[in-house]
Amino acid sequence: MKIPKKVKVGAKIFKVKIVEQLEKDYIGLTIHSDLTIKIKRGKQRAMEEAFCHELFHTFHGNLGEDLVCSLGQTLHNFIIDN
Repeated sequence: MKIPKKVKVGAKIFKVKIVEQLEKDYIGLTIHSDLTIKIKRGKQRAMEEAFCHELFHTFHGNLGEDLVCSLGQTLHNFIIDN
């Protein structure tokens, strides 16, 4: 799958940036105040999964991390399988 440079979520457009480093050991990060999704450069599959995970953070910022992990992986598998 191709990770886009921007995504429209409702009325907001989030920029998607592939970066060399993120804080802590994160592989993805959504910054709502800046409308930015950051994905740490790495293996393509890991970046794709991180992108799908971060999409769910853009949909609803208060979802629990366990739920977002599950939904992100499920979405990625769905996209790859179809």
